[in-house]
Amino acid sequence: VPALLQEYDVLLNACEGSLDKVIIEGMMSGMVVIASTRGMREWLPAHMHWLHAYSIEEMAVAFGKVCALSGEARVGLGGELRTLAIEGHSLERQVEKVDIFCGDL
Repeated sequence: VPALLQEYDVLLNACEGSLDKVIIEGMMSGMVVIASTRGMREWLPAHMHWLHAYSIEEMAVAFGKVCALSGEARVGLGGELRTLAIEGHSLERQVEKVDIFCGDL
């Protein structure tokens, strides 16, 4: 899946549910992800809140911003998102969370 996703520059996700694995997988692949998921805004740093696009109009504006980025800037933004995904959602991080939870029982 990562190799397939890396062929693209941006992932648009219009699902309104929780922060799903498609979004995380896209981020871990270094893609710029624009999503309407409510959990994404809470998870992103303030300077990236524009990537949370709840309406179709907001999604179009965010997509326009991504398209206006230079290739280097787009790769940099994808790298920042990748780092966030790894720090918060990698398998290692999930094991740490389970270990902390089990230790609190």
